[in-house]
Amino acid sequence: IAQFYYHADYLKEAAATLEAYLIMKPKDHRALFFCGYIAMTRKDHDTALDWFIRSYEADPRTLDALNQAVDMLLDQNRHGDAVQLVRTQTRNRSDFPAIELRARVYETAGWCADAAHWYRRAAQLSPWEADQKNYQKKSDDLAAGCKPPHDHPADTDFYPKETDSGI
Repeated sequence: IAQFYYHADYLKEAAATLEAYLIMKPKDHRALFFCGYIAMTRKDHDTALDWFIRSYEADPRTLDALNQAVDMLLDQNRHGDAVQLVRTQTRNRSDFPAIELRARVYETAGWCADAAHWYRRAAQLSPWEADQKNYQKKSDDLAAGCKPPHDHPADTDFYPKETDSGI
């Protein structure tokens, strides 16, 4: 029903339907994500951010909601907020999608040393040889063009140190 309302451009009704559903199923990550999407469509970015974060926290196996939140922040030139969100939400993750997301956010924020580090990690974790080469080249290019690092805490302590095996 909520999708019908949304596609008919009845955003208020779509949001109300989803919020009523969420009373019964408060951890339904798809419904939470859709609430974020509706809020974003209404240009209510702070509310959308809250919904996307709740969606990600309800099912952290998927990064769709976190990607949407980060992209929204980057589109608003809120780079510091995007970096902080990614740091907080992917702190204990060492999987390829989370590593690649961190690298992309740091690159967009202009933190080239951090971006180079995380693209190097993405190259090591990617299951595809072409991606491994692309991420390694991106890491090398960023590292070569880096200016002195920003004044921010090192962001490499959240993951295990690299070993000879590359992980």
